[in-house]
Amino acid sequence: LQVPRCAFRARYHFLENKLKTKFPDQDCPEWRGFISLFHHPQSVSLVFSSSYANNPASMFGHIFLKVDSDRNNDLLAMGINYAALVPPDENPFAFFYFGIFGGYGGHWSTQPYYEKLNEYVKAESRDLWQYRLNLSPDETHFLLEHLWELETTGRKAYYFFDDNCAYQVMRLIEIVKPEWT
Repeated sequence: LQVPRCAFRARYHFLENKLKTKFPDQDCPEWRGFISLFHHPQSVSLVFSSSYANNPASMFGHIFLKVDSDRNNDLLAMGINYAALVPPDENPFAFFYFGIFGGYGGHWSTQPYYEKLNEYVKAESRDLWQYRLNLSPDETHFLLEHLWELETTGRKAYYFFDDNCAYQVMRLIEIVKPEWT
């Protein structure tokens, strides 16, 4: 269990900016471990993966984020993914039912971008389109603070048609850039 200052970093950041004040610092080892994965995040790209015929859940494709660091190497960037937690041996009828009616939990995850490339391009022969978002390093950091809150403090049902990866990624970006929606 985390103390509120560690669990709700984006909210504290938001309040500090709006109230023009500074809250006392708190040592947050879990947060430090998380943010260190990104090696001084600099920018964010939206990545669209084309559909994959062997998986009905991806018939519309998939959207995830790529966080670029100060290393300036796409392969060393980190991917941020939102997906349904589906058991590997799920019955196709249960998969259909739970996917439509929110029976699966949605889960944010991070992994190196080269692993995402290997999964989508090499293993599944999908096309990827990448669009760099106009976010500053500070806005990128704020996005990661909000992601931290989402992943460590709450759970959400995943619906294949409306509350899916694209919707959740849009909501994450909207926190940083509300004027874009």
